[in-house]
Amino acid sequence: PRRGVSLRVRNETTATLTQAWVDATGALRNHRCIPPAKGRFAVVDGSVKAEHVEGTFTGDAFAIYAGRDSDPPATNAELVAARDAGDVAVAGWYAARASPGDRE
Repeated sequence: PRRGVSLRVRNETTATLTQAWVDATGALRNHRCIPPAKGRFAVVDGSVKAEHVEGTFTGDAFAIYAGRDSDPPATNAELVAARDAGDVAVAGWYAARASPGDRE
């Protein structure tokens, strides 16, 4: 059975990352920008966190990538095409899962 979980993504790179939920049709939804923790664009005074936390369910799919901030891809297929064209750097696709310490 699917369980509610908290998904935490921390950006330890020098680029802004975008995380998007991939719905069952392959559409990318709820794009969230995660600022960098390092480099010249990092905000190190504590006013901006280089992470994003959201509630989701086990098995939900997500994509995370750098680039195309002003024109994010609308679908998984567009993201793959943008990666292949060199328009984005894709860090990966992943599914939310429960941690061993999570409670039912």
